[in-house]
Amino acid sequence: MIRQYYIKEPYHTSVLSGEAWVNELLNGHPERIRTEFGVHAHVFQQLIHELYIMGYRGSCYVSLEEQLVIFLYVSVTGLTICNTGERFQQANATIFT
Repeated sequence: MIRQYYIKEPYHTSVLSGEAWVNELLNGHPERIRTEFGVHAHVFQQLIHELYIMGYRGSCYVSLEEQLVIFLYVSVTGLTICNTGERFQQANATIFT
């Protein structure tokens, strides 16, 4: 019997993770948030606040802020799950759920 072995190679290897990109934008110029996510910084902060009030929380792998950013980013850009996963350095299953 012949067995095939596959060498696993990490796919998402960017130095700038999705969380790091989100933090960079949240701590940078406020217009960048509007450009990338389609909302002003104060609107983004209010959305996060409302989500927390409603009981939403981040997961052990993706913060609530990053989850909201992924939703807004896809809404603004219309990118595919694969493209969004690459931008945020997340597995497609993480983006899809």
